[in-house]
Amino acid sequence: MGGAVQVVIGPAGSGKSTYCQIMQEHCATLSGSRRRNVLVVNLDPAAEAMHYDCAIDVRDLISVDKVMEELGLGPN
Repeated sequence: MGGAVQVVIGPAGSGKSTYCQIMQEHCATLSGSRRRNVLVVNLDPAAEAMHYDCAIDVRDLISVDKVMEELGLGPN
């Protein structure tokens, strides 16, 4: 069976992180031919915490705080 990709988007507080966490946990509990390998990629540099494993995390590459400081931007 071929791979599949899901793109999870939505406004703050809509449950994106919760969905990713639940899907990752659910797929890890499947067995046999139903088992799925789940890789989560975080593209939100302002995310404060991830409660699941990220295969790739943009926060490893850039820091929102550093960018805001360099550009003289405030929190809003």
